[in-house]
Amino acid sequence: MFCLSRAIQDKNISFIEDIINNTDSNIIFCGRGPLEKYLSDLEKKYNNFIYRPHVNDEEKYKLFSEARLFLFLPKNEPFGVTIIESIFMRTPVIA
Repeated sequence: MFCLSRAIQDKNISFIEDIINNTDSNIIFCGRGPLEKYLSDLEKKYNNFIYRPHVNDEEKYKLFSEARLFLFLPKNEPFGVTIIESIFMRTPVIA
């Protein structure tokens, strides 16, 4: 699974821990923001979670194309560009 988002509370980032606890799949989260320490701590706590603060466009599209699922975490946000990018790369989205 792959998630790309700004690491801010408005993006519902804390929900990622619930997902980690309910899957055996690896999750890669990419994004910068005030919650970077929280995400780094999750990476230390869970073997199936990888936090990468920054990826370039080439890495981003590689992650989209290799992921089984893209996670869109925000609850109160309109249809995001990352959903379109994921669909373009033929990666299913959970939003």
